[in-house]
Amino acid sequence: MILGADWDNTIKINHDVRKEDIEAINNFRKHNKFGVVTGRTLSMIKPELEKYHLGYDFLVCSNGTVVFGEDDNLISRIDMDHDEASELLSYLISKEMVFCLSDGIDFGYHRLNDSSRNFIKGFNVKTYEEMLGRPYNGIFVRSDDHDVLCKLKSYIENKYHMNAAINRGNLDIYANSTNKAIGLAIIGKYYHDDKIYAIGDGGNDIDMINAYGKMAMKDCSDDVKKYATSYFDYVKDCIAYIEGKDNG
Repeated sequence: MILGADWDNTIKINHDVRKEDIEAINNFRKHNKFGVVTGRTLSMIKPELEKYHLGYDFLVCSNGTVVFGEDDNLISRIDMDHDEASELLSYLISKEMVFCLSDGIDFGYHRLNDSSRNFIKGFNVKTYEEMLGRPYNGIFVRSDDHDVLCKLKSYIENKYHMNAAINRGNLDIYANSTNKAIGLAIIGKYYHDDKIYAIGDGGNDIDMINAYGKMAMKDCSDDVKKYATSYFDYVKDCIAYIEGKDNG
């Protein structure tokens, strides 16, 4: 059995990870596979996992565009079309948007606001200019104005071959040939296991929630509630639920 869990507001809630959830994950891993499925790049999630001493069997990063197995062995990566991404970057700059550019491993901001400054504290952030010489894997736009993100999402999906998911003040943009569900499917094939479950809370989790168990956090976004049928306060509760189903 495989469980993929989102990080922010799913495993890490209110800026912390509960010891009870870490213990439940460690026990789950004794007979199953567990991994974090996140919009974060590898360099953004690894320090968090090390900080909380949380073990894992795989990582699906940058919304499914880069997938890692044991020992962070790269299994798969899907980058954005370079020309399309370059055109979009120019557009975002012309609109003076706050955004960062990712290659799936590292990331660099073009502009910062207060919320993005607080978010990147403690991370090894590259400069935007450094990222321009790398493959374009994801673009993450930050705005406190939900209407701005909705309009930008519509613009991008109508004009480019890209996915755009609103996720608590961010617009995650990546190649339309992948998502978190596809990343988990790659993990299923890697481990030769088709019993896959997923849990999350935000718009970029919808694909995997809908595909793998329809489970979400109780404090999930309204968009997620259209697809989930089971809700949990903590990952520990989710693990107990799927283990009960498996034993039942």
